[in-house]
Amino acid sequence: MSYPTLDYYGTVVSGVLKIRNRKGFDMELRELEGKEVEVVVKKYSAKRSSQQNKYYWVCIGLLAEYTGYTKNEMHDVVKFKFLKRERVIEKTGEVVEYLTSTTELNKSEFGTFVDSTIAWAAEMGCALPAPNTQFEIV
Repeated sequence: MSYPTLDYYGTVVSGVLKIRNRKGFDMELRELEGKEVEVVVKKYSAKRSSQQNKYYWVCIGLLAEYTGYTKNEMHDVVKFKFLKRERVIEKTGEVVEYLTSTTELNKSEFGTFVDSTIAWAAEMGCALPAPNTQFEIV
């Protein structure tokens, strides 16, 4: 059975984690009673902006047209090229590959991902428009 990931936000005050919507957090936590859990705390970083996302999909559309792929196929291709990760299954020692979702990237990481995509497109001879520029598709 798969259990949900609890995603909550908070602030550290005097070394104590203050969780927003503590009541909801506690309620969901009760569902995991007796289960082994992993606790991860990381500094909050804003997710990509809608403007970044729109620009990315313009680039993906132009790359798809250039290569003959569909937009979704091209999205998968660039994820495979730049967001492929490896993880070791501790119990077996097996190394498995997986793709990070672009929705998990923060603004900076997403910007690096888009920059890598643009550079790769240029290597193939596909010039993509700079961000915040007007362009005409002919």
